[in-house]
Amino acid sequence: LLNDNVLLTGTVDTPLDAKRAVDLATIFVSGGEATTGQYSQTAAGGSANGGVDINNPDQERRVSKIVNLLQIIGDDQVTLKVTVAEVSRSVMKQLGVNMVGNGGSNGITWGAVSSTNYGLGKPLSQSSGLSLGTAELQSYINAMEQSGVMKTLAEPTLTAVSGEKATFKVGGEFNLITSRTSNTSTDNQTGQITYTNDKLEYGIGLEFQPVVLSAGRISLKVRTSVSEPTAEGATTLEGGGALPGTTLLSIRKRLADTTVELPSGGSMMIAGLVRDDIRQAVSGLPGLAKIPVLGTLFRSKDFVRNESELVIIITPYLARPVARNEL
Repeated sequence: LLNDNVLLTGTVDTPLDAKRAVDLATIFVSGGEATTGQYSQTAAGGSANGGVDINNPDQERRVSKIVNLLQIIGDDQVTLKVTVAEVSRSVMKQLGVNMVGNGGSNGITWGAVSSTNYGLGKPLSQSSGLSLGTAELQSYINAMEQSGVMKTLAEPTLTAVSGEKATFKVGGEFNLITSRTSNTSTDNQTGQITYTNDKLEYGIGLEFQPVVLSAGRISLKVRTSVSEPTAEGATTLEGGGALPGTTLLSIRKRLADTTVELPSGGSMMIAGLVRDDIRQAVSGLPGLAKIPVLGTLFRSKDFVRNESELVIIITPYLARPVARNEL
């Protein structure tokens, strides 16, 4: 105690140990043992009788404060390897993969994850989770890329100090028109139509905040987004005079925000961000389908649904700096 305040000094291995020390000090302070507890008093009968008043109202009480000077000496840097990919859902359905149910096929088991304390590199119970080794996972991803059913959007590698944020963004800026005016003014004497626009960012964004809980345990808060301009929901503004109209594109976004706990080197997968495109396909007999008039008898039209799912694979590692010659 220092002037009725609680002073925490020393070293701890992890932020979790520091939090526990602060919690214990908070309980100690809130219990009242470390507070002054000096209430309104009078000495020698008070000033009215020639005594002395102690100016401390009953409603006030000096409350102790906690000064945290603990130093964390444990591993406090985390490197995050991320793969952001887009996978065809039609192929996933053909393979029989269902992330909600549970089952197995060709040595791979899957199921609904009921706990966030495990990753891809660690076997789970039979009723939940995904058991898939790191080497098998990488080879499976490469096979899907070669078949053209998976497209890797980004593979960033970020490093951050425990408790701090790291951000990765790749993409561009999109000009969104917010207003239009054609009034005659000092700056616009001819009444020509002018537009005001704002810049919107699109592309792939990743933000993560790691906290090293103990040796080998990492709490990870992840937020990722994928956005792109699209003509779906676009609006067309009417032109004036000989000026053509202006089409305002919209932004398609897919976001994911989660907090998990993983061991160093463990992996987790975020999925379920689905994009659904419907197009019309024409099929028919080669040659005969192109014959005028009669060709309609040899071809058919059908609506084909092209579904893709955004998959994010995250692997955190405890990192330590090394000499340049060891890189």
